[in-house]
Amino acid sequence: MTFKVMPEVQLRVDSAYPGDQGGGKARLDPETMLLLKISPGDLVAIEGRRRTVAKVWRALVEDWNQRKIRIDNFTRMNAGVSIGDTVKVVKIIDEVEAKRVVLAPPEDLPKKIPIANNPHVLNGLIDFPVAKNDSVPIMLGLPFIQPQIVAFKVVEIEPEELVISQRLSRDLDGYSVLSPTAVAARQLQMQGTTMQRGQQVRFIYTAPGPGVHAWDMSTEPNRRDIDVRQYKEIAFRAIYEILQPLGIRERVLKDWIFNNSGYVMPADLINPAQQVVKQELPLLADLRYLRVDKF
Repeated sequence: MTFKVMPEVQLRVDSAYPGDQGGGKARLDPETMLLLKISPGDLVAIEGRRRTVAKVWRALVEDWNQRKIRIDNFTRMNAGVSIGDTVKVVKIIDEVEAKRVVLAPPEDLPKKIPIANNPHVLNGLIDFPVAKNDSVPIMLGLPFIQPQIVAFKVVEIEPEELVISQRLSRDLDGYSVLSPTAVAARQLQMQGTTMQRGQQVRFIYTAPGPGVHAWDMSTEPNRRDIDVRQYKEIAFRAIYEILQPLGIRERVLKDWIFNNSGYVMPADLINPAQQVVKQELPLLADLRYLRVDKF
């Protein structure tokens, strides 16, 4: 059995260059980039007490061969580190383009500062790497007043459509066989979260491994580990529940959805005397072939 291990490095944290403040940049020297097999513009995960992301930029010559990373105070706060601390830096392979990002302004933000439809908020997120629970720097201000950088918190990132939310039916020690919800709860418990009966647990299905990944864990799931087959089955069951009362059979529905197939109905069932051949196109798929079903 072989395992693919991504290279990682331990680097000392230093302050960002003055012009990098609020830019989501991580300055690395060429030797470090060669070791991580990355180039300027790639994304890296920075892991201190928490995990965040940043975009790689080349460090100035005077910072080469010093085994350090320069990041601004927002990135340091997101990683839970300070100047002089050591962080683990890993290359990010799967970049996911966010369809929607929900930001929460700081509680002490003056109400007179406009937020809704503010172009600075949108522009601040364009091509900016974010992770859930990060603080994102947004330039805000009033007309004729010098703008300032304000930290907004990322409270939600789509896609989250795959997240399953279920309640824990009993305390964890009451399970003889762990359900997917209990497995996710156990993962949260192992990272220090108190779990008890009745608590809502969010998770996604993964394969292989434990089968689930708790959504609220400090580490994000690998996109490649998502159990696509399981989600297809969940989607199918939901569709079949709706169409079954209309007379749609399970086998025909699976052919429609998964096999890119259609079928030919040999006679008009409402008026058999007409003997009209009726062709039904497949749901959610292009027509690839036809099969004659006997009714």
